[in-house]
Amino acid sequence: MGAAEDPDGVLLEIVRALPRIEETGVVPRPLAVRAENLLEALFDPADTVPVFAELSPGRRELLRVLAELLTAADFQPVPFGSDLHERFTQYGLPGTRPALRAYVGLSTKGEDPSAPLPDPWAPFRNH
Repeated sequence: MGAAEDPDGVLLEIVRALPRIEETGVVPRPLAVRAENLLEALFDPADTVPVFAELSPGRRELLRVLAELLTAADFQPVPFGSDLHERFTQYGLPGTRPALRAYVGLSTKGEDPSAPLPDPWAPFRNH
């Protein structure tokens, strides 16, 4: 069965490979980059958060695995991180690690799902 007949099956195979992506000196946040690519390919821009249970099984599993694997640093904006926060919010999805974990039903113990991203420039500002 090909991708056209079983797109969720293909997506689930991609999701199974995500935990094996390793950081390198050339691409310091490769999982964040792959996540951005997958979100762009699989989601349409949206102003509202899609109901998790209404997503296809492949999309639900992708978001669940990303919520498990991505770190808070992956969501930090450029120049210190990636465009992942913007990419998630562009598609109506939660734009922080704790918010994504809460969305997919994972524990957020010790994290506030409603907290905004920390300001990466705060240590450099004159106080």
